[in-house]
Amino acid sequence: MKYNAGESFIDVARSLSIAEPTAVVYVLDMLVHGQKSTNYGKLCTDLHITTVEFGVIERNISGPGTGTMSMPTLRDIRDETGFTYNQIKCVIACLIKGFQL
Repeated sequence: MKYNAGESFIDVARSLSIAEPTAVVYVLDMLVHGQKSTNYGKLCTDLHITTVEFGVIERNISGPGTGTMSMPTLRDIRDETGFTYNQIKCVIACLIKGFQL
C-alpha cells in the first residue's frame, strides 16, 4: 500500500479516487488484518494522536460502558472524548496488534 511507502492519507485517497476518511479506514483495516509493514507511530502521528490522547482513548475503550457489563460504543467514546471515529478506531487497531504509543 502506498501509505506504507510514506505517502499521506490524501495521496492514498487521490490515487484510489476516494475520500480521505475512507483512505484512513482502508489503512486501519490493513493494520488490523496483519499488514506487517504498517508504521503505527506514523499512523498515530498522521491522525494527530499523541501519547496522552492515546491513553485517554484507551481508558475510555476499557471503561464500563453505558450498561451493566457492556463495552462503550464508538459514539459513547466520541461523545465523551471529542475524538473522531477514525482516531478511536486507530487506537483500537493498535491495541489489537499490541502496539502502545
